[in-house]
Amino acid sequence: MASANVMKLRGGAAAAILAHDHRHDGRDVEYGNEHIDKSLSGRNSTRYWKGVHDPTMTAQGEYQRLRDRVAEIDKKEPPKRIRKDRVTMVGFEVPVPEGLPLEQEGRFFSIAYKEFARMCGGPANISTMRIHRDEVHDYIDPATKDVKTSRVHAHCVGIPYVPGRGVNCKAWMTRQALRDLQKRIDDRCWQELGVAFMDGSRQRSRGTVEDLKRLSAQAVTAQEARIAELDAQAAESTQAAEKAAKQAQEAQDTAIWAMSATEDAERLKYQLDRIADQVDHARRRAALQDELRAWLTRKHPEVVEEYDRYVERTADIARRARQSLDDLER
Repeated sequence: MASANVMKLRGGAAAAILAHDHRHDGRDVEYGNEHIDKSLSGRNSTRYWKGVHDPTMTAQGEYQRLRDRVAEIDKKEPPKRIRKDRVTMVGFEVPVPEGLPLEQEGRFFSIAYKEFARMCGGPANISTMRIHRDEVHDYIDPATKDVKTSRVHAHCVGIPYVPGRGVNCKAWMTRQALRDLQKRIDDRCWQELGVAFMDGSRQRSRGTVEDLKRLSAQAVTAQEARIAELDAQAAESTQAAEKAAKQAQEAQDTAIWAMSATEDAERLKYQLDRIADQVDHARRRAALQDELRAWLTRKHPEVVEEYDRYVERTADIARRARQSLDDLER
């Protein structure tokens, strides 16, 4: 749900918050926050009480004014004891309600600013409110992982003043006091703007804008890591597919070679069978010729010599014929 975020400021945190708040005071500086769009900084604005605040005061000037105010309160209502980790300042951060029209943003921030001042004991106990319109950006919601757009928001720093107890953050920042703050802002939004500040989702606030940026960055990092993991898996799958394709090609080449070898073997077998038939025919013919010559020798010896010349001529004609056939087949 939308809510005002209230945080304790220890050490130099208050000065740092004020330096961040005052970034649109005309200084030409580079900011570490990558989501600040300097081209939109001119749209940032301020809320303050006339006669109490000087809107042109620098962050350092505002910080010193608040410190002086703490010292003034301590003189009137001195603490029983001062701890080393004493909290004398708190930070307020508030986004506009979801769906609030642009023309009503100023009125909303005035409502919130007045309630912050009321909680701190009056305008003197709070800094000017700085409204930031130059940090609107898309981010990944850490809970839903959806891409969302951040809202215009505002910051201010206050003193945790409790009447009769002075500057006492422990007594000031109670659960009931914080619930009352949220409810007062919500009631006034309904009465004056016709919109809800708390949307009824009962989803707990995930902290400041900076916390959300950090969580969003973590979500982005997690998504990038997941994408890198999927890319690695895809690369492995691609390599496996390429290897399988190579193996399939090799198998196909082997099959083609085997098929070619089979065809060659069949051709060779045909030629061998043909030669065997020729050899067998030649043997039968030679046997017949030998039988015929033996018969002629017994019965007609006078024609044996002529028969031998005939056989020699026939054999020569057959050799020339085979040579011609071999030349044609080549």
